Amino acid sequence: MKISLRQLSDKGLDWDGSISAEQLGLPEDLFDCLSPLSVRAAFQRAGDEVIASFEVRGRYRMTCCRCLEDFETERTDCFEAVFDVDSATEVIEFGDDIRQELILAASLNPVCREDCKGLCPHCGADLNKGGCNCKSS
Repeated sequence: MKISLRQLSDKGLDWDGSISAEQLGLPEDLFDCLSPLSVRAAFQRAGDEVIASFEVRGRYRMTCCRCLEDFETERTDCFEAVFDVDSATEVIEFGDDIRQELILAASLNPVCREDCKGLCPHCGADLNKGGCNCKSS
């Protein structure tokens, strides 16, 4: 994913596109994308830098860390990046920046819902579906 600096006017540049998780090189164990990611970006020149604001939307399948059930969720990640430019810079490549920011923002302990009760630590019953027959000690 890249833009040419020639495209960047004094008013800036808005960029819209979509990309698959595979094209970005996102790790499959963190990102089970159900559709391509939607990317919106705004680039603005500021002296020897280009400041970019990104909004990345995606629909993901995840496994709840409490009850181990799969669930689907939609997420929007917003972040900024700054690119140093000089007279030799012709293009700005930003795919790797998106990949890194998404990995940093990924939840390592996703939950299907905030009030998920999880599994019984003794018998493994899903406590969201009812109680279990274990005696509390």
